[in-house]
Amino acid sequence: MNKWYQAGLLLSPYARKIRHVTLLAIVVILLWGFAAPWFAAQDLIGSITEYSSYFLSFFAVGFLAFIYACFAPQEGAIRKIWVVSGTFVALALVVTSCGRSNESFFRWKLKATPQSSWERMSLNLKNLGLEAVQNDAAAKVTNGVIQSGSATDIFINRKRIEKDFRDLGPASDYYYGNLVNGTNACVVFGSSFRKWGLVTGPDYLFFSSRPWKRVKVADNCWFFVGWGGCLLIRK
Repeated sequence: MNKWYQAGLLLSPYARKIRHVTLLAIVVILLWGFAAPWFAAQDLIGSITEYSSYFLSFFAVGFLAFIYACFAPQEGAIRKIWVVSGTFVALALVVTSCGRSNESFFRWKLKATPQSSWERMSLNLKNLGLEAVQNDAAAKVTNGVIQSGSATDIFINRKRIEKDFRDLGPASDYYYGNLVNGTNACVVFGSSFRKWGLVTGPDYLFFSSRPWKRVKVADNCWFFVGWGGCLLIRK
């Protein structure tokens, strides 16, 4: 006799409880999908951990739905349609929570960071840009205006990230820093799934395969969140 069939017979008296547990687990997973950006915005989890959880949630919901179907009453076509349609709805909610996670992260990060922190990080970023220009032998000064022909990578060590930009994200999420058009600087956190950070400059354009959400958080300083792609600043 098939071992899976034997296991089904042994567990059949508990079918009702198993269905309740699987439904509860699916609900918890779906709630996590919408709560995960809050945990990321509070720096309780990293961006890679957050996005990995979406993939795990997708497969977990599919597996739990399969378990529920195995122990669901088999009589009636309507009941089977409800099980199948419910599975697709749950999977769609996981995908939706992942797709809207950047908007949620953007909103929660703004709420979690006080205005004084934005102003402090803005000043730190501007000072970092000035230091990078002073250390860049290719930079030229014309009529008191510092000019640079192209983007220059800025090296920022972990200790400085933890000190100057701690409210923006953990040092483990730091991605890169750039100096563009003289003293316009940006510091970027995240990964290929999500990038966020600060950028200084009076005028800038974002070029990406997906739109970047941004808001002015201090004088001449912007907070942004977006998917992969590149960030380009122009004067």
